[in-house]
Amino acid sequence: MRFLTTETLKAPPTAEVQALMPAELAKVKELTEQGLISAFYIAADRSGAWMVWNVDSQAALEELHNTLPLHPYLNSEITVLAEEM
Repeated sequence: MRFLTTETLKAPPTAEVQALMPAELAKVKELTEQGLISAFYIAADRSGAWMVWNVDSQAALEELHNTLPLHPYLNSEITVLAEEM
């Protein structure tokens, strides 16, 4: 199944959150290399990000999403995508 997650920070980034950004990008790269994320976009003003996930279920997506270093600091919206036409 394919899912789109829309990510925004819950609050302006603190030094603690900013320090996690390299780890977040590394984790996204790892998941991309595994084929679990097929697209990753960051807004030019860094106000949000979007990821297209390729996973078996929403439960699998949520489990993987919980491994992102910034997960506790994010508002996340999950959208199920139609299969490619």
